[in-house]
Amino acid sequence: MERAREKFKIGQSVEILVHNSHHGAIGKIVAFDEHNEYNVKVQFDDNFMQGYMVSDLRPIPRLGEKLPLNKKLRSIFRKL
Repeated sequence: MERAREKFKIGQSVEILVHNSHHGAIGKIVAFDEHNEYNVKVQFDDNFMQGYMVSDLRPIPRLGEKLPLNKKLRSIFRKL
């Protein structure tokens, strides 16, 4: 699993993948957990904040932003 600071940026929009009360909701990254490098704080529209693990979130790219490549594709491109 990737570390939160390597995968996300503050203010980036994310979709919640884990099956809980916010499943499928879209929020923004507002902070990284100081004690757990795999955990981030997500803020929803109603100013409610919730902590999530990196694997529970899917980044939503901004318009015009390059899509990140996953590890498998990166290794294939490096070999070429």
